[in-house]
Amino acid sequence: MAAISTATYLAIASAAVTAYGAYQTSQSQKAAGEAAMTAAEHQKRVADRQAEAQEQEAGQIRASSQRAAVEEKRKAGIVGASAKARIAASGGAIDSPDLINTVAGIDQGGEYEALTALYEGEERGRGLEHGAAITRSGGAGALYAGQAERNMRRSAARSAYTQAAGQAASAYRESRYFDREDERRALRGFG
Repeated sequence: MAAISTATYLAIASAAVTAYGAYQTSQSQKAAGEAAMTAAEHQKRVADRQAEAQEQEAGQIRASSQRAAVEEKRKAGIVGASAKARIAASGGAIDSPDLINTVAGIDQGGEYEALTALYEGEERGRGLEHGAAITRSGGAGALYAGQAERNMRRSAARSAYTQAAGQAASAYRESRYFDREDERRALRGFG
């Protein structure tokens, strides 16, 4: 068996360096993919928290509008009772059609204001809930993108390593070819 030539040693060393470089590249790709996934998970958590805050605010706005509606009805009741009391104190009849119509108008105005407050609160609440759904969707999209990025990076890492292994095998095969040629020349006396 012939001794291993310098070319073979160099080819083996080159293959080893290439393989190590590919390993480092693949590790970098994997780390970048994991970092992208971690960032995406963080974005998802932030989006979920924002959505929860929006939903909580929607509930608070609805509760506030309900309190406003009760307050409008209370005010209308006070104004109606005050009108009746003033007319009664001035000697007027509390069951007169004019007084009844006036009090009914006050009550209707109070009911209108109460319903308006409820409607506005409900609309604002729905808007916030819709915003929460969009925020959650954005977080889910970021998570999906992070998963895709991680998978792409893992694939790139496998590809880099496989490519380096192929280059190393090719370099070794070429060195073996040159070793055989060196042996043939030596045997013929051309060495």
